[in-house]
Amino acid sequence: QKTAPDPLAIYEDYSFAGQPPSPFIMLAKHILSVTANLASCEHLFSTFSTTLMKLHNQLGTCTLQSLAELKMHIHDQQLQKGVKDQIK
Repeated sequence: QKTAPDPLAIYEDYSFAGQPPSPFIMLAKHILSVTANLASCEHLFSTFSTTLMKLHNQLGTCTLQSLAELKMHIHDQQLQKGVKDQIK
């Protein structure tokens, strides 16, 4: 079978039995466990851009940031619940 090797399993092979993993191996496991996904970041910038355009800079920076974070939080909750409607 053609399967890609698991990088975390490879680092586990380099550790000694009964010994805690070295700081390098712990760092590698931490970095490799992060999922690379820009969709949520791009969605946040899109939401912030839309909010900024609609309000024509009439609100303060803190209020705009809070509003964008609130929209993103609601969007995440809807994704967890499986709601398909879009917040505008």
